[in-house]
Amino acid sequence: MENQTMVTEFIFLGLSSDPQLQIFLFLVFLVIYVITLLGNMMIILVICTDTQLHTPMYFFVFHLSFVDICYSSVTDC
Repeated sequence: MENQTMVTEFIFLGLSSDPQLQIFLFLVFLVIYVITLLGNMMIILVICTDTQLHTPMYFFVFHLSFVDICYSSVTDC
């Protein structure tokens, strides 16, 4: 006999109903997001400005950083 259970919907109730905790969590996630963006932009800037880094490996690192910026900036609901 196999498990026939199938989840058809998922209801996200939130992380907290406490307004002070919501502000704290917002700031924590904002800091993580900004650090992610700044780190990836720094990688892109360094690769663009240093001609020694114009090699195939850094070509892919550059594009990986760009894709990481795009993925961390867009959410799909």
